[in-house]
Amino acid sequence: MTPEPPGALPADGLPRPNRDSRRPLPDSTTKSFDRIAQPYRFVEWCTFGGALQRTRTAHIAQLDDCRRILILGEGDGRFLQRLCARNPRAEIHVVERSARMIQLARRRARNASGATFFEADALTHPLNGPYDAVVTAFFLDCFEGEELNRLLARLTASCAPSCTWLYADFHSGRSYWSRLRNGTWIWLLYRAFGLTTDIRARRLADPLPTLAAFGWRLVDEVWQRGGLLRSAHLQLHG
Repeated sequence: MTPEPPGALPADGLPRPNRDSRRPLPDSTTKSFDRIAQPYRFVEWCTFGGALQRTRTAHIAQLDDCRRILILGEGDGRFLQRLCARNPRAEIHVVERSARMIQLARRRARNASGATFFEADALTHPLNGPYDAVVTAFFLDCFEGEELNRLLARLTASCAPSCTWLYADFHSGRSYWSRLRNGTWIWLLYRAFGLTTDIRARRLADPLPTLAAFGWRLVDEVWQRGGLLRSAHLQLHG
């Protein structure tokens, strides 16, 4: 039997004793999004309808032939459910800090037999690459500055040549009026999540210029809600 990767939650969803005393199990009391996990889908629908889910899955077909996929900040499992229905043979590693979100994802994505969940911080969790696809859907907006750059660098280092990256997130806008409108939405969202979760970011950073410097090429973009939401398909070159 192949041993589970470090930090993985077993199939029954219950934590096991830590075999590596140098790497303690995550403290679930500090996890972000636990408090809002249950109502998250309802709040999302009331605020944006189905636009966020369309943005998450806009380029999901690019993962149909991938065999090792890393998903960061999966949330309640709606993307994972769609992915496993399209690509049931993939080995999928899901890194998610919220224990409650993992429970919801397991319940929703019952067909995710190839998925291994890690209740861990993406900044410190050992990445078992190389991966041929990375997915960050409404996740990188939790980081900014040097912390974001460090995360992008370690993710790139875990990728195989010609790796695919699916990115979905908010965007500050491409014109004066869109920046004014989008900026209002983004300020309100950071204010709300700053009060209800432990994310440290307070402003939205665009990770694509940094990814370009690391060798990622933009293949395609899809915009929703007048440019507030962006889904990008990137390919690693170098």
